[in-house]
Amino acid sequence: MEQRWDFFISYTTADRKWAEWISWQLEDVGYQVLFQAWDFVPGTHWASLMHEGIQQAERTLALLSNAYLKSVYGQQEWQAALRGDPHGFERKLIPIRIEDCPRDGLVTGQVW
Repeated sequence: MEQRWDFFISYTTADRKWAEWISWQLEDVGYQVLFQAWDFVPGTHWASLMHEGIQQAERTLALLSNAYLKSVYGQQEWQAALRGDPHGFERKLIPIRIEDCPRDGLVTGQVW
């Protein structure tokens, strides 16, 4: 049986403290959270785990900051979540601004 998560946390290393705090808050109230720093074992294929995590999580929380929006991996993660729900009907992608940052590209169409 495959693992299911309520949330996949998409963040960049510069925002790890925010990601960790949000993960703790969600787990503390009973949600299952996939958080790279806790759940990805050294030696595993990182990109495959990211893909599986996004596919198997009910929601992806994208922690938006200037660093995140410049990150190639961050962009790939939120775009993968958006592909799974392009019209946003299932709310697969939930952007959370953790600092003032521009709303460019496809993220512009998301409700903040």
